[in-house]
Amino acid sequence: MPEVNVTLEGEELVYHDDVNIAVAVHTPRGLRAPVVREADKKTLIEISNLIDEYAEKGKSGEITMAHQSGHSFTVTNLGMMGVTYFTPIINPPDTAILAMGTTRPQTILTNSGWKVAYIGYLTLVFDHRAIDGVPAAKFLSIIRRFLENPEKLEV
Repeated sequence: MPEVNVTLEGEELVYHDDVNIAVAVHTPRGLRAPVVREADKKTLIEISNLIDEYAEKGKSGEITMAHQSGHSFTVTNLGMMGVTYFTPIINPPDTAILAMGTTRPQTILTNSGWKVAYIGYLTLVFDHRAIDGVPAAKFLSIIRRFLENPEKLEV
């Protein structure tokens, strides 16, 4: 969604063609945010492998400033630590960050009866100077649809 692929540079909104997403990585020196460049052109497996590579580089202190530059959006995940909800801080010049909380099994009622479903928690923090509420909600809804129907993702 182009409305979310924007940075705020000074007072100017800059819309980006490339989808470059920073991923929060814990390192011995604190948080780093290396970039998955052209994420929209990569498969889910390629993205997963790159994030694993960044995690390893993070452990050994090999994430450089070059790894962390040129992004327009950040994704952070504390769900793996058992955190349900959290509110991350936007990493300038980005104008949004997606927080991924834990996924837990819950019993839900569907048209065909009761079933156990895995419910995940997402928080989208966005800068209203750049992104309005409706496009932000639409973006979050798109993410939700993909998470609920992972077979629609390219592996």
